[in-house]
Amino acid sequence: MTVKPLLNLLLALGLIGGMAKADMLIDRSIIEFTPGQPPRHDVIVTNTALTPLFVETSVIAVSDPGTPHERRERLRTPETAGLVASPQRLMIPPQGRRRVRLVNLEGHGDMERVYRVNLTPHASPMPAAQGLTLRVQVGYQLLVLIAPTTARVELESQRHGQRLLLVNHGNTNLQLSEARQCAPHSPQHCERLPNRRLYPGNRLELPLPFDSAVEFTLVGGGQHASRRVD
Repeated sequence: MTVKPLLNLLLALGLIGGMAKADMLIDRSIIEFTPGQPPRHDVIVTNTALTPLFVETSVIAVSDPGTPHERRERLRTPETAGLVASPQRLMIPPQGRRRVRLVNLEGHGDMERVYRVNLTPHASPMPAAQGLTLRVQVGYQLLVLIAPTTARVELESQRHGQRLLLVNHGNTNLQLSEARQCAPHSPQHCERLPNRRLYPGNRLELPLPFDSAVEFTLVGGGQHASRRVD
C-alpha cells in the first residue's frame, strides 16, 4: 500500500483527528555572565499556542567545549551545581509568558565556564474525543557563558597558503565574525568565511578560497577589534 492510500484509509477510519502544535518561543539563546554584573539573568518563554504548555528545565555542565574531548554532564543536584535554572518545571497558559531565571552560584574564576540549559516542552493532554492527535514539539537549548574574573585574550593566527590556523590560548571564548578574503589581483572579488566561536584551548584550521590576506572581526573578553592575517 502506498503512502497516499494509507493516509486516506486513516482519515476514513477517523484515526487522525487533527494536529496540535504547542509553539514555544524564547527571547534569547545566548546568556553571558560578566564580572561586576548581577549573578542572574532571566529568559522569557512564550507559548503562542491555544493550549497550555508545560516546560521542563535542565542544566548541563560542559567540559572541554569545542574539542574532541568535550563532555556534557547533567546537573541533577542544585546544591552542588554552579548554575541553577528556576523553576525546574513550569506551566505557560495559552498565549502566555513565563520567566526562567538563571543564577550563577560560583562567581567568576580564572577560566571561563560553559553550560547548556535545555528547555523541553510537554503539551497538555488532549480530550479523547478528538481522536489521535499529532503534536509537534520544538525545544530549545541555551548557551550560558560565565566569564573569568579577568579576561585574557590570546589568539594565535597564521596563514599558510590557502589554510588559516587559529588557536585560542586565552581563558575566554572568542568569536570570529565578518571574516572575508579577497582575490589577490581582484580586490573587488571577495568571499565571506563562516563565523566561528573558539573556546579556550580550541584549535581551528579553515580552508581558504584564495592565497591572500584574511580580514575578520574578533569579539570576546570585552574586545571588539579588527584583525588581518597576511
